[in-house]
Amino acid sequence: MKGTIYLKGTAYPCRLTMGAILRLKEKTSLDLMAVSEGQQLDMSFLMALIWVCLVSSCKADGQALPCKEEDLPDLLELRDYITWQQQNFTGGTSIENEESKKKVENV
Repeated sequence: MKGTIYLKGTAYPCRLTMGAILRLKEKTSLDLMAVSEGQQLDMSFLMALIWVCLVSSCKADGQALPCKEEDLPDLLELRDYITWQQQNFTGGTSIENEESKKKVENV
C-alpha cells in the first residue's frame, strides 16, 4: 500500500510529507525539491529519506517509531525498499504488481 513500508514483515506509515522534506534538508543540507529527475543519489541519502518519512508519518499518525535510526538499514529488506520506492516515486507499481502483469501477459 502506498505510504507504507515493511520492516521485518510489519507495515508502518512511511510517506513523503512536508515535515519529512524539512527534516531531510536539516539532516543532509540537500533540498529534495531541487533534486532533478535522473540525478543519482547515494544509499546514505536514500536511507535518510526513508528515515525522515518514517519519523514524520509515525508522528502524524500518532504511532511510535518501530526502531532507532541506526537500526533501520538492518530491518529493511531490499525487496521492501524497492517496493516502497516504486510506490512513492515511480508511478505506484510494486514488484508484486509487475509479476502479476507478467503472468497475465503469458496466459
